[in-house]
Formats: sequence, structure tokens, C-alpha cells
Amino acid sequence: MTVVSRHYVLAAGGTGGHLIPAFALASELERRGHHVALITDERGAAIPGKPASLTAHVLP
Repeated sequence: MTVVSRHYVLAAGGTGGHLIPAFALASELERRGHHVALITDERGAAIPGKPASLTAHVLP
């Protein structure tokens, strides 16, 4: 079976209640071979625990 690599964009606010689940989802999607980017605010970009491979884009 061939797995198609997809691109996903996750958007999460700058609190742990939004970002921790987003980090977990991103990690699983990447483990399955997909590309993931995160859109968050400045608070979210500073929360520890972001997977090193996850690209974060900060919106004001």
C-alpha cells in the first residue's frame, strides 16, 4: 500500500490547552510521513514541548 504524503496546517492559540494536543497531533502526522506546520501567536511559540521538526509560524 502506498502512503500519500500530505501537508497539514494546524492552528492553535497560545495556551497549553490548545498547543499540547496540537504538538501530539503534529508528531503523529509526521510519524506517518506527512508535513506539518503550526500557526500560533507569540505565547504559543514560547511554550515548551514543541517538536523540533515542527515549523511554527507566528501571527500577531
